[in-house]
Amino acid sequence: MQTHLVQRSHTFLYNHQDSQWWDNVSTPQKETRKDIIYQAFCISIDELQKQFGSNPKVWNWRKATTLELRHPLGEVALLKPIFNIGAKPVYGGNETILQSGFKLDSTGIYKVFYGSQMRIIVDFANSDSTLNITPSGNSGHVMSKHYGDQADLYNQMQFRPQWMSRDRVSHFKALVITG
Repeated sequence: MQTHLVQRSHTFLYNHQDSQWWDNVSTPQKETRKDIIYQAFCISIDELQKQFGSNPKVWNWRKATTLELRHPLGEVALLKPIFNIGAKPVYGGNETILQSGFKLDSTGIYKVFYGSQMRIIVDFANSDSTLNITPSGNSGHVMSKHYGDQADLYNQMQFRPQWMSRDRVSHFKALVITG
């Protein structure tokens, strides 16, 4: 289902344990809320063990989600390695601060198709301590060294400095112009 109806229904269903929706009509017995939740839990654990092994300590969400930054020219198979960035494991999900959207399916590997364009942390008392990161890099030009230079940092939940004060930016401009 591709709507938020399921999300909006969870609380209602959970709070109504006598709802007819808790019964699995494919079985002869009438299941309860507790039965269905327990069955779902067991199925989930079984699938996780098949995908990641029997040790839950090594299960990691990053093993199940990937982000590929796709360029329109990267849709051509020959050009894909030149223009596309990724596919790499990524943190996050739809209900997390590290936004990334994906469709659940039976593969167990979920391809992220949306997420944050930029993550930024600003200390308004000291703007030069600002940090940010983008999923790719600062340049949209594939031949630039900055085309995908932030992708690894982004995927590892790291940041880079973002200078905000006139003095720091002016100093940086001077370095670029003279360097």
